[in-house]
Amino acid sequence: MKIGVLIDRLNIGGVEKIAIEEVKALIDIGEDAYLLVLSRKAVIKDAFADLLKNIPVVYLDDRLPKILKYSFKIPGFYFFSFFHLTYPFLLPFVIKKKEYDIIISHNIYTTFSALSLSKFNAIPYSVYVWDPLAYNLKKTYNKGFIHNIMFFILFLGKIIDKILVNNSMLVFVSGYIHYSQLKSIIKDDKKIKLIPLGHDYLRKIKNYRGDYIFIATAWKEGKGLENLLNVIQQIPNCELKVGGKWIQDNYKNKIESIIKNLKISNKVKLLGEISEQELNDLYANARVTVIINDEPGFGMPILEAASNGCTFIATETSGAAYFFEKNKDGFFYQYKDYITLKSYLIKLLYNERLAYDMGKNAWQKVKENYTWQKHAQILINEIKSLMIGK
Repeated sequence: MKIGVLIDRLNIGGVEKIAIEEVKALIDIGEDAYLLVLSRKAVIKDAFADLLKNIPVVYLDDRLPKILKYSFKIPGFYFFSFFHLTYPFLLPFVIKKKEYDIIISHNIYTTFSALSLSKFNAIPYSVYVWDPLAYNLKKTYNKGFIHNIMFFILFLGKIIDKILVNNSMLVFVSGYIHYSQLKSIIKDDKKIKLIPLGHDYLRKIKNYRGDYIFIATAWKEGKGLENLLNVIQQIPNCELKVGGKWIQDNYKNKIESIIKNLKISNKVKLLGEISEQELNDLYANARVTVIINDEPGFGMPILEAASNGCTFIATETSGAAYFFEKNKDGFFYQYKDYITLKSYLIKLLYNERLAYDMGKNAWQKVKENYTWQKHAQILINEIKSLMIGK
């Protein structure tokens, strides 16, 4: 089966990383899989270059003449660009009918093109919904022009969500956070499939946990690092290592200023962009990782940490809360309850054996249930069973 895993463009983010790993895993289990990228113009140059080395990547707009690739960010929006609107009309002319057996589309804006290809090129699609458009709009735009016309934008977002999920073969989710919302807009709720993500696990975990807290993501406003810094300031003799690319320079400047004002420069190390190997090594030697923001999706950092034997402290709303056991694999706290977060951090920082045992439990869970190969096999089984049924 020829499978295209579709993203809009390369960026340092969880969705892009998941799509890349999905392609690798599908190939590993014998499928003919490709990473399809709508636009070659990446948000971050050389994003995930180390992960992309051994997978086939198809930049769909390479088939378009230069003048038709013209794009710009839609004013007022963070992630919505002109090509999201034009490519659904242009790509059907340069992609062959039934060129792929199925497309697995990641995210709503990307799925505009998947819908078009299903209608004009007879290529069915399934969609991975990380956040419905209506939910994402409401969460992201709490000020500015878009916020001022939110009533209309939300109305439009709900219509788009409804069209895209109802025209898809299957709708994949990685947690139950959006399940009820999707169920309310889809005609056949049996199309909604809960499929946990995966991760390659460390074959042998360390015998002893390190002393530091490690946290990593693509850093931008809304990630909540400033809230963790306030907690760190209250805990004596602790070290926080912060990995990941800074998407917004203003946010980095803000964080550096907070570190200086809190007088915790001796406690916090900003590592900047790190390789996949460095990421895994840092998790493998850390005492604990923390999810500080409201993380309704699966929460890839939890999976990354657990696969390396590192326990975690995460918000109760995290999608991973469904897949890991509370107080056994990691600790969960109510979003913004920083007193509880502080108490869990102290408990783990002052008890290395507790951190080790919880990390080992989480690692065992990944090893047995949440590898990328298992994810890919479940994914393909769901797709094939539906296609055979048709």
